[in-house]
Amino acid sequence: MLQLKNGPFIHAIGHVTRPDFAVHSAVVPGEMFTSPVLVTDEGHISTVAPLTHEQMLQPLPKEVLKASGVARARNSAKSTIYAALVAQEFNRLLSGKPGYNPDRVIVGVNNNSASTAISWEYETEGVTRGWRNTNTMLMPSALPSAMGTQISSAIQTHNATITFLNDILGMCAAMEYTHINFFHERADYAFLIASEEISVLRAKVQERKQDPLIVERDGAAGLLLCKEKPGERAWRLSLYQHAAYFKDIAVPADWQDAKILHISLPEHKTAFSPLIFPFAVYKLCTQEDSDKAILIISVENRSTCALGFQLTDR
Repeated sequence: MLQLKNGPFIHAIGHVTRPDFAVHSAVVPGEMFTSPVLVTDEGHISTVAPLTHEQMLQPLPKEVLKASGVARARNSAKSTIYAALVAQEFNRLLSGKPGYNPDRVIVGVNNNSASTAISWEYETEGVTRGWRNTNTMLMPSALPSAMGTQISSAIQTHNATITFLNDILGMCAAMEYTHINFFHERADYAFLIASEEISVLRAKVQERKQDPLIVERDGAAGLLLCKEKPGERAWRLSLYQHAAYFKDIAVPADWQDAKILHISLPEHKTAFSPLIFPFAVYKLCTQEDSDKAILIISVENRSTCALGFQLTDR
């Protein structure tokens, strides 16, 4: 595993979901909160109070759209609204810090469902009502990169913004991207947010397969990362490795006592998987068995990513 120099610190976690659409956040370590996604020590995933497809397909309330701060929110993907709400909360957590500058914030969003939902709506309108009668404002939101730029605009940051794909492995790439930006002094903070929604098309596929989503809730969950240590005690990304699926992760000799959480997903079970990542990191950063923790993410026939976190108290 690659030893990182000056890796990013984890400052907070946040999430939003139905039915109350309230954003819940917690500073890490120290504050506790209730997670809608449960991750066991064995890497098994379960959802608290799962939602039906019909519930997840319901439109978002007007007050939620307004609270997101997203321009043209009614024509935006639900995922964009969810992610913007979490980003607004992270912005609030930092706004009182001395010297905080939104222009030193990078935004990384992981989403694999928004463009499908918007494209399906746009194409359906065109076929049923005629292309001259379509809502043309839907098309910009169908671009995979649209979510990141919309969120950056909503929270008034003017640094790098990128939208990741590749399911849960995209969140690993987002962590690496954050480290690179911090290492080269391009940013001081990073908002890494996973956000997912269900489309009519996805709902039909899941029902036909009779195979539930790995996370049976739409919404967003993210991590707030800092370049500098945010408190007296903080978890820091210290190790990183991205390898082929069939290769073993070689844990360094001085990390043999680390708490290890291994999440292995079959290749057909990755939809909504980015939502797992923040809660898996939170689980490791609230355990008290060791001051070192390793999260291993494996996706069948694709690749394996390992991230090592270390608790620093000085």
